[in-house]
Amino acid sequence: VGTRGGRSNWVNPGARKWVICDASSLMRDSQPAYALCGRISVRCVTQPLENSWMRIDFKNLYVVPTHYSLRHYISWDTEALRNWILEASFDGHSWQTLRAHRNDGALNHKGAVATWEIRAKGAKYRCFRCRQIGVNSNKHYYLSCSGFEIYGEVYQIGYANPVQPKALQSPSTSGEPQNGNNNNDDAFDPSVTGQVPWDNNADPPPSSSPGNASGGQDATAAGASGTASAGAADEESQDMALLREMARQEKQRLIHHLSAGNGYPFYYTKDFDECGILHFLGTDWRTAPWKNPAEMGVVTVTSSRLGKDSFPATAICGRVVCRCVCMAEKNNWFMIDFRNLYVRITHYSIRHYDSWETECLRNWYLEGSNDLKKFKIIKEHKKDKSLFGKGSTHTWSVDTKGKRYRAFRIRQFGHNSNKHWYLSCSGIEFYGEIYFKPR
Repeated sequence: VGTRGGRSNWVNPGARKWVICDASSLMRDSQPAYALCGRISVRCVTQPLENSWMRIDFKNLYVVPTHYSLRHYISWDTEALRNWILEASFDGHSWQTLRAHRNDGALNHKGAVATWEIRAKGAKYRCFRCRQIGVNSNKHYYLSCSGFEIYGEVYQIGYANPVQPKALQSPSTSGEPQNGNNNNDDAFDPSVTGQVPWDNNADPPPSSSPGNASGGQDATAAGASGTASAGAADEESQDMALLREMARQEKQRLIHHLSAGNGYPFYYTKDFDECGILHFLGTDWRTAPWKNPAEMGVVTVTSSRLGKDSFPATAICGRVVCRCVCMAEKNNWFMIDFRNLYVRITHYSIRHYDSWETECLRNWYLEGSNDLKKFKIIKEHKKDKSLFGKGSTHTWSVDTKGKRYRAFRIRQFGHNSNKHWYLSCSGIEFYGEIYFKPR
Protein backbone atom coordinates (compact mmCIF):
# COMPACT_ATOMS: atom_id res chain seq x y z
CA VAL A 1 0.00 0.00 0.00
CA GLY A 2 2.89 2.33 0.79
CA THR A 3 4.14 2.12 -2.81
CA ARG A 4 0.64 2.40 -4.31
CA GLY A 5 0.91 -1.06 -5.79
CA GLY A 6 4.59 -0.76 -6.70
CA ARG A 7 4.07 2.43 -8.74
CA SER A 8 6.02 4.85 -6.53
CA ASN A 9 8.65 5.11 -3.82
CA TRP A 10 7.51 3.89 -0.42
CA VAL A 11 5.93 6.27 2.08
CA ASN A 12 4.19 5.43 5.35
CA PRO A 13 0.61 4.63 4.27
CA GLY A 14 -0.72 5.46 7.72
CA ALA A 15 0.82 8.93 7.66
CA ARG A 16 -0.79 9.52 4.24
CA LYS A 17 -4.10 8.17 5.57
CA TRP A 18 -4.26 5.52 2.86
CA VAL A 19 -4.92 3.23 5.81
CA ILE A 20 -6.30 4.23 9.20
CA CYS A 21 -4.17 3.54 12.28
CA ASP A 22 -5.42 4.07 15.80
CA ALA A 23 -4.98 2.76 19.34
CA SER A 24 -6.95 2.47 22.56
CA SER A 25 -4.60 5.08 24.07
CA LEU A 26 -1.01 6.30 23.68
CA MET A 27 1.63 7.53 26.10
CA ARG A 28 2.43 11.24 25.82
CA ASP A 29 5.94 10.51 24.56
CA SER A 30 4.78 7.90 22.06
CA GLN A 31 5.02 8.28 18.32
CA PRO A 32 1.62 8.50 16.56
CA ALA A 33 -0.29 5.29 15.93
CA TYR A 34 0.67 5.36 12.25
CA ALA A 35 4.19 4.36 13.35
CA LEU A 36 2.69 0.86 13.18
CA CYS A 37 2.99 1.12 9.39
CA GLY A 38 6.55 2.44 9.47
CA ARG A 39 9.76 0.66 8.51
CA ILE A 40 11.92 1.50 11.54
CA SER A 41 11.73 0.78 15.25
CA VAL A 42 10.47 3.76 17.27
CA ARG A 43 8.76 4.37 20.60
CA CYS A 44 5.09 3.54 19.96
CA VAL A 45 3.31 2.40 23.13
CA THR A 46 -0.10 2.58 24.80
CA GLN A 47 -0.87 3.58 28.34
CA PRO A 48 -0.68 0.67 30.84
CA LEU A 49 -4.34 -0.35 30.67
CA GLU A 50 -5.94 -3.77 30.37
CA ASN A 51 -7.28 -4.76 26.95
CA SER A 52 -5.14 -2.16 25.19
CA TRP A 53 -5.10 -2.43 21.43
CA MET A 54 -3.64 -1.09 18.19
CA ARG A 55 -5.58 -1.30 14.95
CA ILE A 56 -5.14 -0.89 11.20
CA ASP A 57 -8.11 -0.32 8.87
CA PHE A 58 -7.39 -0.89 5.17
CA LYS A 59 -10.46 1.15 4.18
CA ASN A 60 -11.46 -0.27 0.78
CA LEU A 61 -8.97 -3.16 0.74
CA TYR A 62 -9.89 -6.64 1.97
CA VAL A 63 -7.23 -9.20 2.86
CA VAL A 64 -7.29 -12.99 3.04
CA PRO A 65 -4.37 -13.20 5.49
CA THR A 66 -1.79 -15.99 5.64
CA HIS A 67 0.92 -14.48 7.92
CA TYR A 68 1.54 -11.39 10.00
CA SER A 69 4.60 -9.78 11.61
CA LEU A 70 5.13 -7.53 14.63
CA ARG A 71 8.12 -5.43 15.67
CA HIS A 72 8.90 -4.46 19.29
CA TYR A 73 9.59 -0.81 20.08
CA ILE A 74 12.97 0.89 20.54
CA SER A 75 12.84 1.99 24.19
CA TRP A 76 13.53 -1.16 26.23
CA ASP A 77 14.35 -4.83 25.74
CA THR A 78 11.48 -5.54 28.13
CA GLU A 79 7.79 -4.48 27.95
CA ALA A 80 7.46 -6.89 25.01
CA LEU A 81 4.17 -8.55 24.09
CA ARG A 82 3.53 -11.93 25.71
CA ASN A 83 -0.24 -12.37 25.85
CA TRP A 84 -2.33 -11.01 23.01
CA ILE A 85 -4.75 -11.90 20.25
CA LEU A 86 -4.82 -10.88 16.61
CA GLU A 87 -8.38 -9.96 15.71
CA ALA A 88 -9.89 -9.19 12.33
CA SER A 89 -13.07 -7.52 11.21
CA PHE A 90 -15.02 -7.40 7.98
CA ASP A 91 -16.83 -4.16 8.85
CA GLY A 92 -14.79 -2.48 11.61
CA HIS A 93 -17.33 -3.34 14.29
CA SER A 94 -17.55 -7.09 14.87
CA TRP A 95 -14.27 -8.86 15.55
CA GLN A 96 -13.06 -12.43 15.10
CA THR A 97 -9.93 -13.90 16.69
CA LEU A 98 -7.48 -15.17 14.08
CA ARG A 99 -4.70 -16.19 16.46
CA ALA A 100 -4.24 -16.21 20.24
CA HIS A 101 -0.83 -15.90 21.90
CA ARG A 102 -0.24 -16.87 25.51
CA ASN A 103 3.20 -16.53 27.08
CA ASP A 104 4.66 -16.07 23.60
CA GLY A 105 8.32 -15.07 24.03
CA ALA A 106 9.14 -14.45 20.37
CA LEU A 107 9.70 -10.70 20.89
CA ASN A 108 12.60 -10.36 23.34
CA HIS A 109 14.69 -7.23 22.65
CA LYS A 110 14.55 -3.71 21.20
CA GLY A 111 13.26 -3.82 17.64
CA ALA A 112 12.77 -7.59 17.74
CA VAL A 113 10.65 -8.95 14.88
CA ALA A 114 8.62 -12.16 14.61
CA THR A 115 6.18 -13.61 12.10
CA TRP A 116 3.29 -16.00 12.67
CA GLU A 117 1.04 -18.01 10.38
CA ILE A 118 -2.69 -17.27 10.18
CA ARG A 119 -5.38 -19.69 9.06
CA ALA A 120 -8.25 -17.54 7.85
CA LYS A 121 -9.88 -20.29 5.75
CA GLY A 122 -10.41 -17.93 2.83
CA ALA A 123 -12.22 -15.22 4.80
CA LYS A 124 -11.62 -11.59 3.77
CA TYR A 125 -11.06 -8.86 6.35
CA ARG A 126 -10.71 -5.08 6.20
CA CYS A 127 -9.44 -4.34 9.73
CA PHE A 128 -6.84 -6.00 11.94
CA ARG A 129 -6.33 -5.40 15.65
CA CYS A 130 -3.64 -6.51 18.08
CA ARG A 131 -5.27 -6.65 21.54
CA GLN A 132 -3.36 -7.42 24.73
CA ILE A 133 -5.10 -9.93 27.02
CA GLY A 134 -2.46 -10.25 29.76
CA VAL A 135 0.69 -8.67 31.13
CA ASN A 136 3.76 -8.07 28.98
CA SER A 137 7.28 -9.41 29.58
CA ASN A 138 7.77 -6.91 32.42
CA LYS A 139 4.46 -7.78 34.14
CA HIS A 140 2.96 -4.48 32.96
CA TYR A 141 0.05 -3.60 30.66
CA TYR A 142 1.95 -1.37 28.26
CA LEU A 143 1.35 -2.51 24.67
CA SER A 144 4.59 -1.76 22.82
CA CYS A 145 4.63 -2.17 19.05
CA SER A 146 6.38 -0.18 16.34
CA GLY A 147 5.69 -2.32 13.32
CA PHE A 148 2.94 -4.40 11.75
CA GLU A 149 2.85 -6.23 8.42
CA ILE A 150 0.26 -8.53 6.90
CA TYR A 151 0.60 -11.06 4.07
CA GLY A 152 -1.96 -12.81 1.93
CA GLU A 153 -4.30 -11.99 -0.97
CA VAL A 154 -5.71 -8.49 -1.41
CA TYR A 155 -9.05 -7.50 -2.92
CA GLN A 156 -10.00 -3.90 -3.65
CA ILE A 157 -13.56 -2.62 -3.47
CA GLY A 158 -13.99 0.96 -4.61
CA TYR A 159 -16.88 3.35 -4.05
CA ALA A 160 -17.38 5.81 -6.89
CA ASN A 161 -19.70 8.04 -4.90
CA PRO A 162 -19.72 7.10 -1.21
CA VAL A 163 -22.83 8.11 0.70
CA GLN A 164 -22.36 10.06 3.93
CA PRO A 165 -24.78 10.67 6.78
CA LYS A 166 -26.47 14.07 6.62
CA ALA A 167 -24.40 15.41 9.52
CA LEU A 168 -21.19 14.63 7.63
CA GLN A 169 -22.22 15.76 4.16
CA SER A 170 -20.37 18.63 2.57
CA PRO A 171 -22.14 22.00 2.48
CA SER A 172 -21.31 22.14 -1.22
CA THR A 173 -24.35 21.63 -3.44
CA SER A 174 -22.49 21.21 -6.67
CA GLY A 175 -21.86 17.51 -6.23
CA GLU A 176 -18.17 18.11 -7.08
CA PRO A 177 -15.30 17.23 -4.69
CA GLN A 178 -14.26 20.49 -3.03
CA ASN A 179 -10.57 19.63 -3.21
CA GLY A 180 -10.79 19.27 -6.98
CA ASN A 181 -9.78 15.62 -7.16
CA ASN A 182 -11.64 12.35 -7.19
CA ASN A 183 -9.25 9.90 -5.57
CA ASN A 184 -10.43 7.06 -3.38
CA ASP A 185 -8.88 8.21 -0.09
CA ASP A 186 -12.35 8.93 1.29
CA ALA A 187 -13.80 5.54 0.40
CA PHE A 188 -16.80 4.47 2.41
CA ASP A 189 -15.78 3.75 6.00
CA PRO A 190 -18.36 2.35 8.46
CA SER A 191 -16.12 3.10 11.46
CA VAL A 192 -16.47 6.82 10.64
CA THR A 193 -20.05 7.06 9.38
CA GLY A 194 -21.64 4.57 11.74
CA GLN A 195 -23.22 2.80 8.78
CA VAL A 196 -22.46 -0.56 7.27
CA PRO A 197 -22.19 -1.15 3.52
CA TRP A 198 -25.48 -3.03 3.20
CA ASP A 199 -27.36 -0.24 5.02
CA ASN A 200 -25.93 2.54 2.89
CA ASN A 201 -29.24 4.04 1.82
CA ALA A 202 -29.38 7.59 0.58
CA ASP A 203 -32.42 9.82 0.49
CA PRO A 204 -33.77 9.93 -3.08
CA PRO A 205 -32.92 13.15 -4.93
CA PRO A 206 -35.74 15.69 -5.23
CA SER A 207 -37.68 15.25 -8.44
CA SER A 208 -37.54 18.13 -10.85
CA SER A 209 -40.74 20.04 -11.46
CA PRO A 210 -41.93 21.42 -14.81
CA GLY A 211 -41.63 24.93 -13.42
CA ASN A 212 -37.87 24.51 -13.02
CA ALA A 213 -37.20 23.53 -16.64
CA SER A 214 -34.41 25.47 -18.32
CA GLY A 215 -32.94 25.74 -21.81
CA GLY A 216 -31.66 22.94 -24.02
CA GLN A 217 -28.05 23.44 -22.98
CA ASP A 218 -28.92 23.01 -19.32
CA ALA A 219 -31.04 20.00 -20.17
CA THR A 220 -28.14 18.44 -22.04
CA ALA A 221 -25.83 19.03 -19.07
CA ALA A 222 -28.40 17.59 -16.72
CA GLY A 223 -28.74 14.56 -18.95
CA ALA A 224 -24.99 13.99 -18.95
CA SER A 225 -24.90 14.44 -15.20
CA GLY A 226 -27.76 11.98 -14.80
CA THR A 227 -25.96 9.43 -16.95
CA ALA A 228 -22.79 9.79 -14.88
CA SER A 229 -24.77 9.50 -11.66
CA ALA A 230 -26.50 6.39 -12.94
CA GLY A 231 -23.15 4.86 -13.84
CA ALA A 232 -21.76 5.65 -10.39
CA ALA A 233 -24.87 4.21 -8.78
CA ASP A 234 -24.54 1.04 -10.84
CA GLU A 235 -20.89 0.68 -9.82
CA GLU A 236 -21.71 1.27 -6.17
CA SER A 237 -24.59 -1.21 -6.38
CA GLN A 238 -22.22 -3.83 -7.74
CA ASP A 239 -19.81 -3.17 -4.87
CA MET A 240 -22.62 -3.52 -2.33
CA ALA A 241 -23.66 -6.80 -3.91
CA LEU A 242 -20.08 -8.05 -3.67
CA LEU A 243 -19.87 -7.06 0.01
CA ARG A 244 -23.12 -8.85 0.76
CA GLU A 245 -21.89 -11.94 -1.04
CA MET A 246 -18.62 -11.89 0.91
CA ALA A 247 -20.58 -11.66 4.16
CA ARG A 248 -22.81 -14.57 3.15
CA GLN A 249 -19.78 -16.67 2.26
CA GLU A 250 -18.23 -15.94 5.65
CA LYS A 251 -21.47 -17.01 7.36
CA GLN A 252 -21.48 -20.28 5.42
CA ARG A 253 -17.85 -20.95 6.36
CA LEU A 254 -18.71 -20.41 10.01
CA ILE A 255 -21.75 -22.69 9.82
CA HIS A 256 -19.55 -25.40 8.29
CA HIS A 257 -16.98 -24.83 11.07
CA LEU A 258 -19.62 -25.22 13.79
CA SER A 259 -21.24 -28.20 12.08
CA ALA A 260 -17.93 -30.04 12.37
CA GLY A 261 -18.22 -29.81 16.16
CA ASN A 262 -15.95 -26.79 16.60
CA GLY A 263 -16.65 -23.73 18.73
CA TYR A 264 -16.57 -20.06 17.78
CA PRO A 265 -15.30 -17.57 20.41
CA PHE A 266 -16.60 -14.15 21.44
CA TYR A 267 -14.26 -12.03 23.59
CA TYR A 268 -15.38 -9.31 25.98
CA THR A 269 -13.77 -5.88 25.43
CA LYS A 270 -16.11 -3.47 27.21
CA ASP A 271 -19.67 -3.34 28.51
CA PHE A 272 -22.18 -3.70 25.68
CA ASP A 273 -19.60 -3.60 22.93
CA GLU A 274 -20.36 -5.17 19.55
CA CYS A 275 -18.38 -8.33 20.27
CA GLY A 276 -21.00 -10.32 22.16
CA ILE A 277 -23.15 -13.27 21.10
CA LEU A 278 -26.51 -11.47 21.13
CA HIS A 279 -25.11 -8.65 18.98
CA PHE A 280 -23.70 -11.24 16.60
CA LEU A 281 -27.09 -12.93 16.26
CA GLY A 282 -28.80 -9.56 15.85
CA THR A 283 -26.71 -8.91 12.72
CA ASP A 284 -27.62 -12.33 11.26
CA TRP A 285 -24.06 -13.55 11.77
CA ARG A 286 -22.60 -10.20 10.60
CA THR A 287 -24.46 -10.16 7.29
CA ALA A 288 -27.04 -7.43 8.00
CA PRO A 289 -27.68 -4.30 10.07
CA TRP A 290 -28.40 -5.04 13.73
CA LYS A 291 -31.93 -5.79 14.90
CA ASN A 292 -33.09 -7.07 18.27
CA PRO A 293 -32.51 -10.86 17.98
CA ALA A 294 -35.41 -11.59 20.33
CA GLU A 295 -37.83 -9.58 18.18
CA MET A 296 -36.59 -11.47 15.11
CA GLY A 297 -37.19 -14.82 16.86
CA VAL A 298 -33.52 -15.81 16.77
CA VAL A 299 -33.57 -16.16 20.55
CA THR A 300 -36.57 -16.50 22.86
CA VAL A 301 -36.98 -14.29 25.92
CA THR A 302 -39.45 -15.11 28.69
CA SER A 303 -39.94 -13.75 32.19
CA SER A 304 -42.05 -13.80 35.31
CA ARG A 305 -44.90 -11.27 35.34
CA LEU A 306 -43.89 -7.83 34.04
CA GLY A 307 -44.97 -4.46 35.41
CA LYS A 308 -47.93 -2.89 33.61
CA ASP A 309 -45.81 0.00 32.27
CA SER A 310 -42.83 -2.21 31.38
CA PHE A 311 -41.40 -2.69 27.91
CA PRO A 312 -41.71 -6.28 26.63
CA ALA A 313 -39.18 -8.77 28.00
CA THR A 314 -37.47 -8.80 24.58
CA ALA A 315 -36.08 -5.34 25.46
CA ILE A 316 -33.33 -6.97 27.51
CA CYS A 317 -31.75 -8.05 24.21
CA GLY A 318 -31.90 -4.47 22.88
CA ARG A 319 -29.24 -1.78 22.65
CA VAL A 320 -31.00 1.11 24.43
CA VAL A 321 -31.87 1.82 28.04
CA CYS A 322 -35.59 1.54 28.78
CA ARG A 323 -38.04 0.62 31.51
CA CYS A 324 -38.12 -3.18 31.61
CA VAL A 325 -39.08 -4.53 35.01
CA CYS A 326 -40.74 -7.57 36.60
CA MET A 327 -43.45 -7.16 39.19
CA ALA A 328 -42.40 -7.09 42.84
CA GLU A 329 -42.56 -10.83 43.49
CA LYS A 330 -40.09 -13.23 45.06
CA ASN A 331 -37.98 -15.34 42.70
CA ASN A 332 -38.89 -13.23 39.66
CA TRP A 333 -36.76 -13.87 36.59
CA PHE A 334 -35.75 -13.24 32.97
CA MET A 335 -34.65 -16.08 30.68
CA ILE A 336 -32.88 -16.09 27.29
CA ASP A 337 -33.13 -19.28 25.23
CA PHE A 338 -30.55 -19.56 22.41
CA ARG A 339 -32.64 -22.37 20.91
CA ASN A 340 -30.23 -24.04 18.44
CA LEU A 341 -26.98 -22.79 19.99
CA TYR A 342 -25.10 -23.92 23.08
CA VAL A 343 -22.87 -21.44 24.89
CA ARG A 344 -19.80 -22.06 27.03
CA ILE A 345 -20.09 -18.74 28.79
CA THR A 346 -17.03 -16.81 30.04
CA HIS A 347 -18.56 -13.37 30.79
CA TYR A 348 -21.96 -11.74 30.92
CA SER A 349 -23.14 -8.12 31.18
CA ILE A 350 -26.27 -6.54 32.66
CA ARG A 351 -27.67 -3.02 32.23
CA HIS A 352 -30.02 -1.37 34.75
CA TYR A 353 -33.23 0.28 33.55
CA ASP A 354 -33.83 4.02 33.02
CA SER A 355 -36.59 4.77 35.54
CA TRP A 356 -34.76 5.22 38.84
CA GLU A 357 -31.22 5.30 40.19
CA THR A 358 -32.35 2.69 42.74
CA GLU A 359 -34.14 -0.68 42.32
CA CYS A 360 -30.81 -2.17 41.14
CA LEU A 361 -30.08 -5.88 41.35
CA ARG A 362 -28.24 -6.94 44.50
CA ASN A 363 -29.05 -10.61 45.10
CA TRP A 364 -29.50 -12.96 42.17
CA TYR A 365 -28.42 -16.15 40.45
CA LEU A 366 -27.21 -16.69 36.91
CA GLU A 367 -28.59 -20.12 36.00
CA GLY A 368 -28.12 -22.35 32.96
CA SER A 369 -30.25 -25.07 31.40
CA ASN A 370 -30.34 -27.33 28.36
CA ASP A 371 -33.96 -28.50 28.62
CA LEU A 372 -35.66 -25.38 30.11
CA LYS A 373 -36.79 -27.52 33.06
CA LYS A 374 -33.74 -28.18 35.20
CA PHE A 375 -31.54 -25.17 35.95
CA LYS A 376 -28.05 -25.18 37.43
CA ILE A 377 -26.67 -22.20 39.34
CA ILE A 378 -23.65 -20.91 37.41
CA LYS A 379 -22.91 -17.80 39.47
CA GLU A 380 -24.35 -16.46 42.73
CA HIS A 381 -24.43 -12.75 43.59
CA LYS A 382 -25.00 -11.71 47.21
CA LYS A 383 -25.17 -8.02 48.07
CA ASP A 384 -23.47 -7.26 44.77
CA LYS A 385 -23.35 -3.45 44.42
CA SER A 386 -21.86 -3.33 40.91
CA LEU A 387 -25.01 -1.77 39.41
CA PHE A 388 -25.98 1.70 40.61
CA GLY A 389 -27.77 4.42 38.66
CA LYS A 390 -29.97 4.66 35.60
CA GLY A 391 -28.52 2.65 32.72
CA SER A 392 -25.52 1.52 34.77
CA THR A 393 -23.73 -1.56 33.44
CA HIS A 394 -21.33 -4.19 34.69
CA THR A 395 -19.72 -7.37 33.40
CA TRP A 396 -18.83 -10.46 35.43
CA SER A 397 -16.52 -13.35 34.59
CA VAL A 398 -18.01 -16.85 34.71
CA ASP A 399 -16.44 -20.31 34.95
CA THR A 400 -18.70 -23.17 33.89
CA LYS A 401 -15.90 -25.78 33.98
CA GLY A 402 -16.31 -26.22 30.24
CA LYS A 403 -20.05 -26.95 30.37
CA ARG A 404 -22.32 -25.55 27.66
CA TYR A 405 -25.87 -24.28 28.10
CA ARG A 406 -28.70 -23.47 25.73
CA ALA A 407 -30.62 -21.10 28.05
CA PHE A 408 -29.64 -18.65 30.79
CA ARG A 409 -31.85 -17.24 33.53
CA ILE A 410 -31.42 -14.28 35.86
CA ARG A 411 -33.36 -15.12 39.05
CA GLN A 412 -33.62 -12.71 41.99
CA PHE A 413 -33.53 -14.36 45.41
CA GLY A 414 -33.26 -11.27 47.63
CA HIS A 415 -34.20 -7.61 47.81
CA ASN A 416 -32.87 -5.07 45.32
CA SER A 417 -31.03 -1.88 46.28
CA ASN A 418 -34.27 -0.23 47.41
CA LYS A 419 -35.35 -3.17 49.62
CA HIS A 420 -38.00 -4.13 47.04
CA TRP A 421 -38.62 -7.21 44.91
CA TYR A 422 -38.73 -5.45 41.53
CA LEU A 423 -36.31 -7.04 39.04
CA SER A 424 -35.11 -4.21 36.78
CA CYS A 425 -33.06 -5.03 33.67
CA SER A 426 -32.87 -3.32 30.27
CA GLY A 427 -29.91 -5.10 28.77
CA ILE A 428 -27.93 -8.33 28.80
CA GLU A 429 -25.05 -9.71 26.76
CA PHE A 430 -23.04 -12.95 26.78
CA TYR A 431 -19.48 -13.87 25.81
CA GLY A 432 -17.77 -17.20 25.40
CA GLU A 433 -17.90 -19.90 22.75
CA ILE A 434 -20.94 -21.01 20.75
CA TYR A 435 -21.51 -24.56 19.54
CA PHE A 436 -24.16 -26.45 17.61
CA LYS A 437 -24.00 -29.36 20.08
CA PRO A 438 -24.38 -29.49 23.88
CA ARG A 439 -21.19 -31.52 24.32
